[in-house]
Amino acid sequence: MEKTCYCTLAAYTFLLMIICQMPCLALTSTNSLSLFTDQSALLVLKSRITLDPENILAQSWTNSSSVCSWIGVTCGLRHNRVTALDISDMGLSGTIPPQLGNLSFLVSLDFSFNLFGGVLPQQLSFLHRLKFISFGANTLSGEIPQWLGLLTKLEYLSLRNNSFTGSIPSSLSNLTNLRVLSFAYNRLSGQIPTAIFNISTLEGISFKGNELSGSLPSDFCSKLPLVQGIYLSRNKLSGEIPSSLSECSQLRYISLSYNSFSGQIPKAIGRK
Repeated sequence: MEKTCYCTLAAYTFLLMIICQMPCLALTSTNSLSLFTDQSALLVLKSRITLDPENILAQSWTNSSSVCSWIGVTCGLRHNRVTALDISDMGLSGTIPPQLGNLSFLVSLDFSFNLFGGVLPQQLSFLHRLKFISFGANTLSGEIPQWLGLLTKLEYLSLRNNSFTGSIPSSLSNLTNLRVLSFAYNRLSGQIPTAIFNISTLEGISFKGNELSGSLPSDFCSKLPLVQGIYLSRNKLSGEIPSSLSECSQLRYISLSYNSFSGQIPKAIGRK
């Protein structure tokens, strides 16, 4: 009888140990699977690279090493997921695959100073944690997508020095945490959405070197208390330069040259 009780107790103890370990095992398995998803997405990106002059990705991004140790990749300590991807200034050429939208923990994305072409895939709109995006100085084309307005945590957005066409999407007014916005040196046309000037967190705006037209709103600076730099030169803007520039109390740099403005230069500019 005692032997039977002992065996039963031992069985229950063993079962309890297994049950207690199951959440940990499940969590480890989930994390590994999720990191595998990140690795798979980056390997698809690698397969889309047509030029890697220094063989950086060819040598570093391999299955023989952890994705978290790859050059340009940073993983977060808490979830062990890819949180930053910086492959800037590597001379890379290729296209951006939709699978990058699977990097669901990504906070920072920097592809600047390369030769990436094609369009921005819509699947990037899934990356709701993003705070930093730079595709500056590439050869990207197409229209600036409306879905950028869904990335409401963005603080920095640069698509400068590309070949984007069409208008500036009004959905960008949803980016209420944005500090820097640069679409300089593209082929953008149409008017600047007035709602852009309602983003009170903006510190720098650069739309220079496009074909933007229309006039600036009269209350241009009334909702930009933090803006330090405004760069709108080399466009087709017209009308008067708003006298409300005096309300941009932190303004340090302004560039409006090579447009078709008329009227007088506001006295407020001379007091800055």
